[in-house]
Order: sequence, then C-alpha cells, then structure tokens
Amino acid sequence: MEKRNYSVIVLAVISIIIFTVCLRSHAGEARGVTKDTIKIGAINDMTGPTAVIELPYIEAQRNYFRWVNENGGIHGRKIKLIVEDDRYSIPLAVGALKKLVFKDKVLCITGPSGTGQTVALFSQLRRNKIPAFAITISATMWIPYKRYIFPPPGDYADFIGVIYDYIMKDLNEKKPKIAIVRPDSEGGKVCATAAKKRADFYSIDLYGEILSVGAMDASSQVLNLKRRGVNNVIIAAMTTGDAGLVMKNGKRFGYSPNIFGVHYACGDEAIKMAGNAAKNYYGIHALSSWWEDTPEIRKLREVALKYAPNREPTIFMYQQGWYWGKILTEAIRIVGKNLNAEKIIDTLETFRDYDTNGLCGPVTYTSQLHKATNHCKMFKADVEKKRVVAISGWIKPTE
Repeated sequence: MEKRNYSVIVLAVISIIIFTVCLRSHAGEARGVTKDTIKIGAINDMTGPTAVIELPYIEAQRNYFRWVNENGGIHGRKIKLIVEDDRYSIPLAVGALKKLVFKDKVLCITGPSGTGQTVALFSQLRRNKIPAFAITISATMWIPYKRYIFPPPGDYADFIGVIYDYIMKDLNEKKPKIAIVRPDSEGGKVCATAAKKRADFYSIDLYGEILSVGAMDASSQVLNLKRRGVNNVIIAAMTTGDAGLVMKNGKRFGYSPNIFGVHYACGDEAIKMAGNAAKNYYGIHALSSWWEDTPEIRKLREVALKYAPNREPTIFMYQQGWYWGKILTEAIRIVGKNLNAEKIIDTLETFRDYDTNGLCGPVTYTSQLHKATNHCKMFKADVEKKRVVAISGWIKPTE
C-alpha cells in the first residue's frame, strides 16, 4: 500500500515537472524566433510581370540582413530570410503566406508584390497576427488603421500633389493640360482618384489613359494625348519601363510633353530606354537615388558593391528593400532579447520623425496611423549621364 502510494506520488511529481517545463517553454516561445535565429518571410514577384523591379528589392533585403549577420546579428541572433514568389498573383500570394505562416513559422513578412495581393491578405494577416511590411504605397494600406500592415515611405496622393504644385508654381503654367496614364488595377484606381482630387483643387481638367503594366506598345494612348493637346503626363502605378515606352512612342509621333514618373516609374532605366526622348522626364520618389551623397546611401553603395563589385547602380526599389532591412533591424534591436511580433509593432508605433540618415524623409508610425512620411523628392533627367538628378530636398504637397 505504501509502495503504491509512493509510486503515485512519484508519477504526480514527474507530471508536474513535465507540465511546468512545457508551460515555461510555451510561454517563452515566439513564432519565428529561437535563441540564435529570427525567421522573416518575403513574398515578392520573382518571375512575373513586375519582377524587373522586385528582384532588386529582395536583393537589397538579402544584402542588408547578410551585412547584419556578418556583423554579429541582432542580440546574438542571425536573420534568416525566406523568399516566396507570388508572380504578382493574388492566389499565389495567398498560398505563399500560408506556407510562411504554418510551415516556416516566420516572425513577420515583407511584401507581397502589389496592392491587390496585400488587400487580399488583410484578414489572414490580422487573424494570424503577422506584421506585414508592404511593398505598395497605396493609402488603402493605412486607411483605415491596420495594426498588422506597415507601408514604406511614399503616398501616391502626395506624389501627385507635388507634381501638380510643380506644374502650377515652378513651371508656372497658366492653363496646363494634365493627363494620368495608369493601369486598370487597384493601384491605378487609387492614383486616378488622387489626380482627380488635385485637379479639382486647382480647378483644372484631368485627362486619362489606361495602359497595362509591361505593355509592348502605347501608340494609341500617345496619339490620344497628343490630339487633346496634353502637355503634362503623369505615369502612375506603373514601372520605369512603361514610362520609357510612352516617351519612345511619343518621339515617334513628334510628341514630347513633360513626363512625370511616379515612384515605380521614376528612375534611370526610363532614361536609358528612351534616350533623347527623355529630355522632359521628371521623377517623383520618397527615397534618395543611388547617386546621392547622404550617410545611408553611402553605406548602401558600400555594401552593395562589397557583395557585387561589378554591379550596375541600383534602382529605387533597391533603396525600398534596404529601407525595410534598416527599419526592421532597428525595431528588433530596440525590442531586445525578448522578441515577438506584437513587440515589434508596439516599438514601431513609437517612431516619431525617425531619421534614416538621408535614405528618406522623417519617418513616423503611430497607434492610429501607419503612413510613414508625406515627404518626397523631385528628380529631373540628365540625358547625357542617363540618370535622374535630385532637383529638390524633401518636400510635401500644398495643403
């Protein structure tokens, strides 16, 4: 009887010890975090229609985290970046998120590739409490407030507002004819709404043309713009390739308006593609170019050339990928050893006019608004050097 009681007591003690150990282990666990590793997922277009701008974006993140790891990691942990290809497709983005969350168990993700893909993931990101550091700059990312979505610097409405201000005030055009060329996509519709609102602000008409991202010809759109006498064309929610195409087609028909490439349509590649037809090309972006002499851009160049000594200058999407490497690393560093997804969010929401050392304008995230900044820069084509050159500091639209 005593022996039986003793055995029961021993089993009970062992059970309590096992339960306590498991409870402590469970209580200390955080998805994507071990004693020596932090797993971050990335959903990008690696082989689809926007891969040309998203491959440099993911290269920047790989380079940034490689540099961090080679310099001791963050509080002794190394970053492991797991990349999934969504081919700019909503179904593939959904599948990629499920893999990263349930198989890889990542701490957070960067991406996915576009506005439509990100919107489609809103509910899953919220349900699974996955912070997502977006590629897209559409205002749908922060209006209304979404705890688990953080957009990068930039806002289509701010960019378009700055363009209108420049046309009306700096170019001093009394009766400009302005048109927006954009795709029939979620991002394109956001840009069209912003352009219409700004046109109403200045009491002028707005014209519009639809052009698919990656189109091979823009002749009909260019001829329509020329026939209407449009002298200022905004290329929005599109790429530098699309901006180059419009300028090349314009030259063929003797049409050379001012071309304003917004964000993804801003960069050296448009000038290289269009040649002399880019003489009236401007760009608007929330990030500094490869050529600028700021502390963070100097660091970016040094690291990029360390890992690829013969590389060409980076496009702006590289800077955007670098931005998330920098911001995530800083937030994780501030959180400390006891890291989890919620603490990253809480930390980022304390950022007030965070100084990126010249990578972008001052960054602020709060518990009511995740719009990073309303500052951007104007650039102008240097056709001879085949690059865009900053013609302003950090500016924001007239309110």
